[in-house]
Amino acid sequence: MLDYLLSTDTSLFHFFNSTLTFPFFDWLMPYITDYHKHIELIVPLVIILAYLFWKGNSLTRITLFLIIPTVVFGDIVNSFILKHYFARIRPCASLENVRLLVSCGSGFSFPSSHAVNNFAIATILSFKFKKYSFIYFLFAFTIAYSRVYVGVHYPLDVVAGAIFGVCSAYFIKFIWNYFQPKLFPNIIPQS
Repeated sequence: MLDYLLSTDTSLFHFFNSTLTFPFFDWLMPYITDYHKHIELIVPLVIILAYLFWKGNSLTRITLFLIIPTVVFGDIVNSFILKHYFARIRPCASLENVRLLVSCGSGFSFPSSHAVNNFAIATILSFKFKKYSFIYFLFAFTIAYSRVYVGVHYPLDVVAGAIFGVCSAYFIKFIWNYFQPKLFPNIIPQS
């Protein structure tokens, strides 16, 4: 069963990385996959978040604050425990004929930290700003898909990362809802 799953995962990787390609995506996906390295994207995002924090109510501020422990928790558990436990080598380091559009990276592949972090953020934001949930998850999905397209992750890596990211957000929300009334009784609890 595991061999079949890994074989299917490899076939899907080749399909998304080598078959389902477009010149425009060859330019766009490397840019998207490393969006956090582009100042022209980060500055407007920081301004928007700062504005929401400044003008928002206490639930908005709590939601934005909860992004920090969610990403820290998800990233630490994923990078230092899960990746080392599974120790899956990246496709760009283990397969032939990979269209590698960015640096391969030196870490393990499973689960994808990009997927963990972006799906965790999307989930936290969707707790408060439900109206825009589709946008958050579409963005997270695009980042996850870009990791396969550029050749650094298998599809199963990003699916597992997405699941763990969502679970991380729910875990942090549960912890907050449990401890908030005891530690911060004057703050309105996040629903």
